Amino acid sequence: GLDHLGYLWIAWLLAGVALLLARVALLLARVAWLLAGIAWLLAGVAWLLVRVSRFLVTVGWRVSAVLLVVVAIVLLSCAGTVATNVAAGWGAPLLAA
Repeated sequence: GLDHLGYLWIAWLLAGVALLLARVALLLARVAWLLAGIAWLLAGVAWLLVRVSRFLVTVGWRVSAVLLVVVAIVLLSCAGTVATNVAAGWGAPLLAA
């Protein structure tokens, strides 16, 4: 039969597997949260574009060209911030691993 060390080794192995599964679950939750965030962001951008295009029809093309540039700059800066946060979010668990 198994001695105490054998049982201890099996328990240690099971704890390791459980820890690994927990880590994978955490990563999947993070990915799901990230995808939800991206979907929400895209919905916001789509809504913004609809609003902007409606507004542009009313103000004319000269003003609208300037506004589009401003909106593009704002969206790019937001995307940069999101990318930085995502990179930081992915970096942390990899460093902790």
